[in-house]
Amino acid sequence: MKLLIFDTETTGLPKSRKSANEGPNNWPHIVSISWVIFNTDTSVIEKQESHIIKPGEWIIPIESTEIHGITNDYATIHGDSLLDVMVKFQNETYDCIVAHNMEFDMNVIVNAIRWDLKKVIRVFPKTVCTMNLSRNICKLPGNYGNFKSPKLKELYFCAFGKMPDETRLHGSLYDVLILTDIIKHYLPLRYAMGLVASNVTTHGIRTLHFNLS
Repeated sequence: MKLLIFDTETTGLPKSRKSANEGPNNWPHIVSISWVIFNTDTSVIEKQESHIIKPGEWIIPIESTEIHGITNDYATIHGDSLLDVMVKFQNETYDCIVAHNMEFDMNVIVNAIRWDLKKVIRVFPKTVCTMNLSRNICKLPGNYGNFKSPKLKELYFCAFGKMPDETRLHGSLYDVLILTDIIKHYLPLRYAMGLVASNVTTHGIRTLHFNLS
């Protein structure tokens, strides 16, 4: 099975959580986007893409730059065309699209294609949000007696018992690569994603692959 695993860095946060399909001027713009095509049968990254986006009729605010490190001037000079990158993204071939906080990242994509570019967005196949799936895996205490949605670095700690390089977090490519590493090695998440049978031993003695449908 081929997964498209992606992440975006943006100009900020949405004004409200309503869907990007409902109208423009609510969701932030893409500053950078990265993705890989990961083959779960071979555990190989078959393709890797990473792009900084040239700003259109928007600027990258300083508050956003402080998180991901990309300035408006740098993106203006070195960024790629949003249209070119979105065409490439939509033309990828895969079985399932994966993100950590899919609701956010997918709304950012919809906003970019439908409102920034005024184009028709493709119908994506099955989507998987590792943030939602890992809530009952990491079991981190929340504020209301339930489990919180783990941040990517918290999921990484659950998987490997150590924190990722926090100086590189919020770089879209780094975030994609560590999420791919988690999916590759962390059996509880692989069970939850339907990538292996639930009776696989913790030592990985045997692995049964299933299709996501």
